[in-house]
Amino acid sequence: MLNIFLRWFSIVVLKITGWRTHGRLPATPKFVIVGAPHTSNWYLPYGLFIIFVLRGKIYWLGKESLFRRPFKGFFKGLGGI
Repeated sequence: MLNIFLRWFSIVVLKITGWRTHGRLPATPKFVIVGAPHTSNWYLPYGLFIIFVLRGKIYWLGKESLFRRPFKGFFKGLGGI
C-alpha cells in the first residue's frame, strides 16, 4: 500500500514541478546510478521520486547525520544506508 502511495505522490510532484520520466530501468538485476556534480540537496528527493515512478528498488548512501532520530527509520525505510 505504501508503494502505491509513494508512486502516486511522486507522479504528482514530478508533474507539478515540470519533470518527466522517459524510458525504463535496465533489465539487469543490479546497476549503479551516479548523480554528479553534487551541487544541491535535491538529488535525493527527485532521485527517489523517479525510482518510485519507474517502480524500482533503490539503496542509497547518506551521511551519518541523516540517520539520527527522529528520521532514522524514515530514511532507512526509503533505502538509505
